[in-house]
Amino acid sequence: MGPGIAEYDAHAHSIRGRGDVMKRSTDRLLVTHQGTLPRPDDLRGLLEAKSGGQRYDRQALNDRVRSAVAEGVRRQLDVGIDCVNDGELSKTSFSDYVSDRLGGIEPTEKPYVSPISGRDIQEFPEYFEAAGVLGRRGGFRPVVFQCTESLSYTGQAAVQADIDAFKAALVGQQVTEAYLPAVAPGSIEHWLHNAFYPTEEAFLYGIADAMHEEYQASWTRGSCCRSTIRTWPMAGRCTRTSTYLATGGWRRCELRR
Repeated sequence: MGPGIAEYDAHAHSIRGRGDVMKRSTDRLLVTHQGTLPRPDDLRGLLEAKSGGQRYDRQALNDRVRSAVAEGVRRQLDVGIDCVNDGELSKTSFSDYVSDRLGGIEPTEKPYVSPISGRDIQEFPEYFEAAGVLGRRGGFRPVVFQCTESLSYTGQAAVQADIDAFKAALVGQQVTEAYLPAVAPGSIEHWLHNAFYPTEEAFLYGIADAMHEEYQASWTRGSCCRSTIRTWPMAGRCTRTSTYLATGGWRRCELRR
């Protein structure tokens, strides 16, 4: 049997005290995964209702998230994954879930085409217009957001709920490592339009300053935190890599590495 919550907290603290945070594949290759796990249909329906501003049962959503995370952790362990996460099952997506956790942003009706990953949208607008906002059909909220003032973090309750659900799922489980995934600043700027910060660099650091609270909470109150980022020009819908690199792409990659 694995450690309970108190034992898990003490174990995580002792690991950090040694400075040995990252598990290494010393004897064999440790298995992990990145990305959102498939959500059960009933959970997806609740998340879509919340995302779309429809009426939903808040307690039912919270309970279903906790049970889905517990099931997700068990299934990860059943298939041999060593370093498990919560599957991002409480979130609408791996990236723009933070539209509910950031202050200083507001929805806009004008679709945003990212200069980093949106060149296909610019070159083939008819295709993406037919495919919906930014090429997305149905599902979760197809709303574009823009930053209109200094960014702040307002997702304290949401990230704490993620931490609590994940810790509960780890009780009684033997895991090599557990972590909460979080989106990195360089991914958020792919969909959040900057209408406030004077430069691209200031915008990126503004996102980082705001998201720092989520990273810190996941690290100090959870297990550990890993952020995911799409930096290179082939990420997302990108074409003509040479053109991207010749027009400042190397500097963008260096800033976000």
